Amino acid sequence: MVGKGAVVFAVMGYVIANMRPSGSEEAGWQMVVELNPRLLAFILGEPEAEVAAAVDLLCSPDPESRTKDKEGRRLLRTGQFDYLVVNGWKYRSKRDPDKRRQQNREAQTRFRARKREQNAYGSGNDVANDAELLGIHQKAAKSNAAHAADLQTKLATATQMKIRPTWVSRADPGQAAPPLR
Repeated sequence: MVGKGAVVFAVMGYVIANMRPSGSEEAGWQMVVELNPRLLAFILGEPEAEVAAAVDLLCSPDPESRTKDKEGRRLLRTGQFDYLVVNGWKYRSKRDPDKRRQQNREAQTRFRARKREQNAYGSGNDVANDAELLGIHQKAAKSNAAHAADLQTKLATATQMKIRPTWVSRADPGQAAPPLR
């Protein structure tokens, strides 16, 4: 597959990631995959014609293949969108199941420890957000208190001067303002 292009490698990566066992134990398990070029083109973000050409290339004989089974083909078409993965078990066996289980155990341990820490102390983001919200609240309270004091001063000055401030609301804007005391 060396030098065959990025789309061929993307299609083969999709094949390896999505192949599944099929058949029975007596008949010999085989790995199969469903490849619809239109759907695969959408998934990979490549033109449908290039994806179909890549699938055809993977189905054709390859004299340079290191595995000579089925003349070096990687896929054999068995239905409209169904393909047999010639070396499917070889690809699958590269994933050591014991190593994979150990990796999953370690990841789960890290995940549980992180969750325990978050439950005990809260996440660091929550603390930062709480402090930020508290600061905003305190700033707003100071601003509101200063604004209320300023309005009280203006109202007292307007009352002493016997004028009605324009910012004092009335029930009906067309109604005359009540007299000041």
